[in-house]
Amino acid sequence: MAKAVMDPVEVSGRGLVSNWWGRAWIENLETYADEDRRISRGRAYLREGNVLDLKIDKGVVKGVVAGSRSSPYKVDVRIEPVSESVACDVQSRCSVRLSDAEQLMEGRMPLSMEDAMKSPGGLFPCRSDIAFTCTCPDDAEMCKHVAAVLLGVGVRFDSDPSLFFKLRGISMDLFAERTLKGRLDIMLDNADVRTGRMLDDSMIGSLFGVVEHMEHKRRPMEMDMLVKLLGRPLYEEGSLLAGSGCVSEAEDLGDGMLKISVSEPKAARQHVVIWRDRDGNPSRYGCGCDSEGVCRHISAALVKTFGQDAVEYEVRKERETARISMRIEGLETWGDEDGMLDEILDICDDIVETFGFDDLRTVRLIDDLFAATCVEDDPILYPKVAVLSDLVCSMSPEDMAGLLGDDRKSWLFTFSSEIPRRTIEALYEMGPEDVGKENRAELAFLLGRYDEYIGEDRRDCTRLLRCVYSASNCGREDEASRFAGMLAFSDVPYDKRTEVESVLKRFGIGGISSAVGIEDFIRDPSSRTLRVLEKSNSVPRHILLRECWDEILVRRVPSAFEMRFFAQNGASDPVGEFLFTEESEKLFGRDCDSAELGWLFNIFVDGSKYAYAADLGRRLAYRLMKDYKKYPMVRQLLAVMEHDHGFEGLPEPHSEFMARFRKDFSGRWKFWRDYDSFRSGLDLR
Repeated sequence: MAKAVMDPVEVSGRGLVSNWWGRAWIENLETYADEDRRISRGRAYLREGNVLDLKIDKGVVKGVVAGSRSSPYKVDVRIEPVSESVACDVQSRCSVRLSDAEQLMEGRMPLSMEDAMKSPGGLFPCRSDIAFTCTCPDDAEMCKHVAAVLLGVGVRFDSDPSLFFKLRGISMDLFAERTLKGRLDIMLDNADVRTGRMLDDSMIGSLFGVVEHMEHKRRPMEMDMLVKLLGRPLYEEGSLLAGSGCVSEAEDLGDGMLKISVSEPKAARQHVVIWRDRDGNPSRYGCGCDSEGVCRHISAALVKTFGQDAVEYEVRKERETARISMRIEGLETWGDEDGMLDEILDICDDIVETFGFDDLRTVRLIDDLFAATCVEDDPILYPKVAVLSDLVCSMSPEDMAGLLGDDRKSWLFTFSSEIPRRTIEALYEMGPEDVGKENRAELAFLLGRYDEYIGEDRRDCTRLLRCVYSASNCGREDEASRFAGMLAFSDVPYDKRTEVESVLKRFGIGGISSAVGIEDFIRDPSSRTLRVLEKSNSVPRHILLRECWDEILVRRVPSAFEMRFFAQNGASDPVGEFLFTEESEKLFGRDCDSAELGWLFNIFVDGSKYAYAADLGRRLAYRLMKDYKKYPMVRQLLAVMEHDHGFEGLPEPHSEFMARFRKDFSGRWKFWRDYDSFRSGLDLR
């Protein structure tokens, strides 16, 4: 038998998809649920190449996803095929125009399909139409492996729309058949018309799906509307191209369609088609170039056709921008002359008077001015530009990212306290490739994500001090205390020792750690090395243990013994937090140390750490059920969880877990007979 060929999903570029139909699939997927950021984690799995195989068939998607275990997980997705009525409706929509059917055959999705996909009861499956299973131990409704597979479907669908019709049970062959039959019927109905080898306009319109010629009044659009439609950078590029004389006047094709030619020097002529609505404004557009989405030719055509006044305005503003930029560059020749500050202030006045405070060029030029002169902290200049705070706060995240993407700390953060939180969150989600690595770290700090701000360098004294102050000011004293503990082990420069010791004293930490005994303890955690560690450092035990635990996690996966030891000596919280990471799955492999993990389970129960205890006990029970010799321990784990009422208050109460556990192991009748007998002999009141 031939071995099945794996078909992995490969993703390249910044985005997962490039076409509107691929984006629409992902947007629909995100409406299902994103419990504990499963979808975002699935996105990371897909980008990392963890989807090893993906097969799409009618109503079925099968995937193989690599996880933290040695063997990959298998994902099975079932999607109900669409009803016959929905399929007929879709075929009718795509058969109105011959061009729509041709686009489908060429592997492109016509815009006429958008409503049919997104509307309720349309082609996109709602949550009740889809079911999925995965062999991973995650009990979430949608795990990250399922999310990765469904996102992979969107990637495949983006490059080949026919796969989506296959998945939903709609025949692509019927589109061409129905379309051609409709055109043939039209021609036969008009066979007795004498044309003299020429078709009149009405016949041409009927043949190609063009309805009666309609005269639309061209109505100029406001510049702001075009900017919103295209985005500022693309609008500016289109404005310059439209103002250079490369764009022809619009040719009316009827049915609200306009054709515009764009002839750039040393480049092939491109033809843009724009569809107008009943008000005469653009509703859809397309271009013959290879670019995806809205290209510079479409932008130039829209600006030329719908905003002539805006073209002249933008060309004039571009000249002014070039003039002021030359003045800024000329500052390099000034040196340290007395009149340099006056020149800087004069340039600042020139920028504001030319563009005002409602133009993004104002921000960009002043940012360039600061970069060229390094005077953002000058007490005379600052009041001059402080009035820009309103503009900064009203900027879109995309516009702001355009100023931050060069990876230098911008003066925009002068106004960080005034920038809306939603804007900062949107900037942070863009990633370091858009806003710059250092700027993203600053954004993480502004959002209170201190651990991400610190990053891997846990010994950066300056960043740790900043986190201590910020967390304390926000009333997050526990977190401030934790960072103060890390501060005790940081690389403290000589000029900051007094400040650091003052902070440590405030949080009851004896002083800066000498690091004596830390390495020995990390290498061999034991009672002996712990005593040496405490004698050589004035830092409290819980802080010492937390720091040592974090260092162990950097170097290796802790053993069950090490987890038990740390939890037993007052560091149960960091140990419990580790259980919720993927790395902890290695503890439950073939060589599972059930005795140490069972001891750790009891420590959590005694400390009323029910979330940690439940996660550990349930996973351990599933693992030990594979070995009949471990049945007594499983019975004891289950009985403890049933006896202690704290387990009923969890997101999944113990009673629900037991129902699931009994179902999964319903065939182990001897185990359940012994368990029920064992349970009946206990006092569970």
